[in-house]
Amino acid sequence: MDILITGASGFLGRHIVKNLLKKNFKVHALILPCDSTPKIIDPNLKYFPGNVLDKYSLKKAMINCQAIIHAAGATNLKKLSPAALQNLNVLGTKQVCEVAKLLNIKKLIFVSSLGTLGGNTKPKVLTENSPADNFQTLSHYYLTSKRQSEALAFSEQSNNFKVISVLPAMLWGPEDWFLSSIRYAWWAWQKRTLYYTENTGMSILDITDAAQGVVNALLYGRAGQKYLLAGENITAKKMCQFIAQHPNIEVNLKKISAAAIKTLKLLTSGLVFLKFNLYELSDILNYTQLYWWGDSRLAKKEINFKTNYSAQEAITRSLDWLKDNYSYLNIN
Repeated sequence: MDILITGASGFLGRHIVKNLLKKNFKVHALILPCDSTPKIIDPNLKYFPGNVLDKYSLKKAMINCQAIIHAAGATNLKKLSPAALQNLNVLGTKQVCEVAKLLNIKKLIFVSSLGTLGGNTKPKVLTENSPADNFQTLSHYYLTSKRQSEALAFSEQSNNFKVISVLPAMLWGPEDWFLSSIRYAWWAWQKRTLYYTENTGMSILDITDAAQGVVNALLYGRAGQKYLLAGENITAKKMCQFIAQHPNIEVNLKKISAAAIKTLKLLTSGLVFLKFNLYELSDILNYTQLYWWGDSRLAKKEINFKTNYSAQEAITRSLDWLKDNYSYLNIN
């Protein structure tokens, strides 16, 4: 069985590739032409330079495939404007669906995010059917684009084109070459102060567990279903403490008050309104003082999702990998 994976050189994408290869799938990996991350070498893996906004490269990569895992997506608001990020994520998803249906491909696994369900103001968990009260109104550029992309993918579903969505939690682990998810770990290696807020929580999921969950959704998932892939639910303070406990890390932890966060949000929103490029900071601030905790009972029941790493183990694996690859990273 041939599978196309978009975003194949991304943090999650490359781990999905490895998992598929272990299961003896033939993998078509769509990567950007300028990609510089270390390549995986395997006789069942073929790279296709291109991008999701280019239908010609999509069609070339999809030929002979029976299913697609769509893991490509923009996250970097330092490089892209909100409009460009929105265009890449939403239009890219639309084009993936259109080309797949043109080539009679039967199944799409859309890689979404737990964050599309919103964040709770109190410490309670999210489920596929119980999103946070703010999930439709939360001001967050990246998560809004992912939510709209997911809705578009489901709207393309038909009897001949099955769509399944997976919603991974906050990803930690090795091989995040672009620091798309583990910048806190990078800051710790630079001996920066790590700041945290009270009343903030996240679900920490190891990258290999996430990749296994995505592949299991391909194998066992129901058409039209979302599967939340959560890890261990912890507070922001506990996450910072786990980072600080690493034997090679020397870092100070500092709490930011709710009043300070409120002031920063107001100031940042005003500067964004005036077109200052503070979009990434805006997304970070709008993530705070909410609980992004998840419950994966449905995924465990229907697609045999399992977590093999605790939050501390996932964080430690990230830090250990950074120690060995610090000088090779693509920091932008």
